[in-house]
Parts: sequence; C-alpha cells; structure tokens
Amino acid sequence: MPDEDDRHVLAAAVTSHADILCTNNVRDFPHEAMASTGIELPTADALLTRLVSIYPSRMRKVHRTAAANLRGATDLSTIAALRSARATFTAFLVETLLATR
Repeated sequence: MPDEDDRHVLAAAVTSHADILCTNNVRDFPHEAMASTGIELPTADALLTRLVSIYPSRMRKVHRTAAANLRGATDLSTIAALRSARATFTAFLVETLLATR
C-alpha cells in the first residue's frame, strides 16, 4: 500500500468482514490491494449519493432531523457543509430532493 499508515484501516475492514470501506483517501487503497478483499471502496460522496438515490424519503428525513438538531443549521447551511466536505453530488441531490417537497 502507498501509505503504510493506512494498513491498519484495511486490516480492520477485513477482520470485521466489512462490505464497504468508505474513504475520500482512495488513492492510498489501490485496486490491487482491494481486489482480493471483496470490499468496496466508495468515497463519502459516492456512498451518500447512493443512499439518497435508494432511500430518498428517509434521507430527506435524516437531513431535516440533522438540520433541526444542529445549532444554527439550516437546509442551506447543511448543503453548504456537504459541498465543503467534497460531497458535491450529494449536496446537489439533497438540494433537489428538498425542493421537490
């Protein structure tokens, strides 16, 4: 692996029989290292996008709950936070989802 400091992360995923290892640090988990594990390696944006696409009403509720429980948060500020966290496609989908209801 390119970064030996990430070896324990993959070991924990393998040991726990994880199906998914979500990270924005995909470059340190090369295909060769992941192929034999059967563990999927999506970015946070890819995983959240999938969840919003599969469970739109649940994710709308999750978003509304998070916005209501975070001091000073609004729909716009939480969408902006998604963008800042490099979850730009998720932010777009959530924004669209909230506009449809």
